[in-house]
Amino acid sequence: MPYSKRYTVASPSDSDLTSAAYLVQDWWQVGFRVTGTNDVVQGAMTDGSGSAVAEADWSTLTTVGAAGAYALEPGSRWLRFVRAASTTTVELNGLAY
Repeated sequence: MPYSKRYTVASPSDSDLTSAAYLVQDWWQVGFRVTGTNDVVQGAMTDGSGSAVAEADWSTLTTVGAAGAYALEPGSRWLRFVRAASTTTVELNGLAY
C-alpha cells in the first residue's frame, strides 16, 4: 500500500545551499515546492548511502525558474537540491511503496 513522504529539504535557517541526498528509488510520485528562483534539482543513480555519492555522479535534472510546486518524473535513486539563495525553502514530497 502506498504511503506519503514529506521532507523539508532546506529552509532559511540552513547555512548550506546544497541539501542532503534523499533516497527516492521507491517513490512512484515525486514533487517539490520551492519559494525561490534559479534553484537546481540534481539526481544520481549511485548505489550505497547518500553521503557516499561522489560529486561527479550528480546530474542536473532541472533548474527552477520561479517559485511554485513542481513534479518530477520518477527514476532517480537519489535527489538533492542546490539553492541559489539561503532564503529559499524547499519541500520534497511524494508517494512510495
